Amino acid sequence: MRLALRLLVLLPLALAGPLAGASEPTQNPEVVRITGLRAIPWKSYRALRAAMDAYAAHKGLAPDAVFKLGVVLPPGATLPPNFAMRVSTPDGKEYPITMNGKLFELPILPDGVLDADLVTNLKGTAVKIGIHMETPGVPIGMDRLGDLRLTCRIERAIDRVEDGLLARMLRPDVCDTSKGAYWTYAHFGVTSSGAALVDTARRQALERRTDAHGIRYRIPLYDTSCGDDTLVEYAYTKPLPATSSGRTLRFTLKD
Repeated sequence: MRLALRLLVLLPLALAGPLAGASEPTQNPEVVRITGLRAIPWKSYRALRAAMDAYAAHKGLAPDAVFKLGVVLPPGATLPPNFAMRVSTPDGKEYPITMNGKLFELPILPDGVLDADLVTNLKGTAVKIGIHMETPGVPIGMDRLGDLRLTCRIERAIDRVEDGLLARMLRPDVCDTSKGAYWTYAHFGVTSSGAALVDTARRQALERRTDAHGIRYRIPLYDTSCGDDTLVEYAYTKPLPATSSGRTLRFTLKD
């Protein structure tokens, strides 16, 4: 679908807390003032709330999945110890975002406020926002089709907020129809030579293309003959990292 897109600053939709089930937005956030480095306008709060709402509406596709948002850094980069991210409203109020490593919780603003931005104290680093979607029990380095279907609907909800009218009219619905295509990469940045849909009844090789980021695969999310528990198996050309645990933050939201 959408490949990694650069953002102005660092990320985490880190729906924080223990990785057990989808995160719920934090209630009654504390108001804070930024006194250190000047915060940089970063990401639409309205779009991220739309992501949360889409998860709630379609979580039946992946009822056991852990859904988080997180910061995706350039290769080799790490979060500084003093990294902070907040939600900033037009009237100057700022609400802290709780970080859990690279993941974070999105606070609910009072009185249904949606016109706000995510801001951070990090400067000069290109970062991305990623979606972490993982159903417990799925083998490391593989994807569950229902998880990808739910991720697609979350991304589409964000598009509806951030796209202009013409873009909304022209963008194909790759979640439910064969118009357009939903593409994804294998995990952990490890090179792969192929991928297939696998279930108890069949094995179906996936179309692949190579771009500047590597090999990506076309996932037929719309194909109702493939159940949500169907797995996407990648043929890795070398072993996965020994420390690998869980899905990587691979899906990036719009700039």
